[in-house]
Amino acid sequence: MVKRFSLVLTVLLIASAARADIMTKKFDWTPAAGVQRVDFEWNGLAVAQIEWNLGSRVKPLDFSTASASVRLDNNSRIDMVVGIAIAVFDDNGNLVAAGSGGNKVGHLNKGDRDDFRVAFPYVYRNLANAKTFLITLETNDLSWKEKSKK
Repeated sequence: MVKRFSLVLTVLLIASAARADIMTKKFDWTPAAGVQRVDFEWNGLAVAQIEWNLGSRVKPLDFSTASASVRLDNNSRIDMVVGIAIAVFDDNGNLVAAGSGGNKVGHLNKGDRDDFRVAFPYVYRNLANAKTFLITLETNDLSWKEKSKK
């Protein structure tokens, strides 16, 4: 019983320290010359453009150089730690590519813009059949670091 209580308490403490906000939005796959404009504004962040790279297969390791470069603006009044995930689907709803990325170092300052690279190293082989995709943004202001120290 004591072990279960300790486990539950540990999970709750970690969850409160790792609190983050999250939002997902769906888009149709319509890139022109590899670039797609999107309108995704949430929590002071704005994604306006994705540059798709269908990549190539790297042998003998059999992974891909496929990726997406996501332009992200922090229009909020606070610095943020940001994570981005992209899932791409075909017309039957099958997942054909998936990847995630985030801050390279530290955080995205208020008022700054950065390009986030989302790699699709292993789930990519049917990317040419893409019809829709989801973008998920996960944010956390820097106050979570201070709360976890207490």
